[in-house]
Amino acid sequence: MISAGIVVPSGGFASGGGFAADLADRKRNIASVILWTFLTQGEHVFAPTPICDQQDPQTQRKWRMSVDAVWARIRHRTTRPTDDQLIDALAEYAAYLSPIIDRGEVPSNDDSPWT
Repeated sequence: MISAGIVVPSGGFASGGGFAADLADRKRNIASVILWTFLTQGEHVFAPTPICDQQDPQTQRKWRMSVDAVWARIRHRTTRPTDDQLIDALAEYAAYLSPIIDRGEVPSNDDSPWT
């Protein structure tokens, strides 16, 4: 599991801002968008967000703002430590998936180091 590699600071808060580290569904939604952009080299605003789409409208708006906020931090190089860990793990995962997808294969859960 990708989130297993994310080190949550003691006390559950990220350094430099006091934001609680969130590795739940909202972060899974963000991770899906980041991974999609790595794999497709597309724009984050076009990424499918099925996890977000299952939420109520108010939560959807908040989650979309969260994606935009993370993207702004990436663009301005002001990411948080947990952002950096997630981005690094997703880049590694994308490097694993890309050749499999390019060969037209389906990744195997049995051989994957990510499951």
